[in-house]
Amino acid sequence: MNCFFSLFPWQDLLVSVLVAALWLVASSAWAQALGHVRASATAPLPHCDPPRVTCDPSGPTPMGGLGASVAFGFLNLLLWAGGSWFVFKETPWHRPAPPPGPAPA
Repeated sequence: MNCFFSLFPWQDLLVSVLVAALWLVASSAWAQALGHVRASATAPLPHCDPPRVTCDPSGPTPMGGLGASVAFGFLNLLLWAGGSWFVFKETPWHRPAPPPGPAPA
């Protein structure tokens, strides 16, 4: 049972770093997809021939909330990375080296 508790900080660090990395990938993918959505929303309508057919677009689509979701996604990434730092401080890698013992006489 003691072995599990000695491995817990390592497992916790691994999971935290993995989630932070996946959050980076997901936030980047969402930002790229939002760029594609914005480009599609501002493109001209494909089947609008002005002499025969008139199209009346309803105006620009509000996307402020989508942009905010990208910003909050990257802010959340900073929180995960900061949390991973604090988890790292609990692992043996961060423990200070023991003080040197007395020199043998």
